[in-house]
Amino acid sequence: LDIEESNVKALCRRAMAYLETEDFEAAVRDLECAARHSQNDRGVMEQLKHAKLELAKSKRVNPYKVLGVDTNADERDIKKAYRRLALQFHPDKNHGSSDADKAIAETKFKQVSEAYDVLSDPQKRRRYDSGADMDSCGGGGHHHDVDVNQMFQMFFQGGGGGGGDHHHRFRF
Repeated sequence: LDIEESNVKALCRRAMAYLETEDFEAAVRDLECAARHSQNDRGVMEQLKHAKLELAKSKRVNPYKVLGVDTNADERDIKKAYRRLALQFHPDKNHGSSDADKAIAETKFKQVSEAYDVLSDPQKRRRYDSGADMDSCGGGGHHHDVDVNQMFQMFFQGGGGGGGDHHHRFRF
């Protein structure tokens, strides 16, 4: 579809169609052109901001896809998916594999652990869902600091740090 570059309304409509089909780069291009020709109209600028946010979100790793859960998954579903995938890709499960297979499994294990780190923390999950940059400072999105082995042990060897053998008694 060829449209006149100065036809702001047509550019915006086509951009919305691009957004619907998740062609975010084309949507941003059309909206940037529309913004230039509309003297930075506020409505066009809002649409452009939204399109740029969707483009940025599309380029990052999606923790929901990594864990294979829906965006409205509850804590139990997220934990269940994490456990299943962590067991599947844990380095100890792939010790007899080729070096290439080990590297793939290790990468996937790290992705699974990082995805769980985001989705299991309500604050990080809200930030991710809102489109915030998870690598920026101050947001708690330092997923590179996750000790995946410690997280694995927490789930599969006693439930996290304290184990299940501690009995608390009150003494008066």
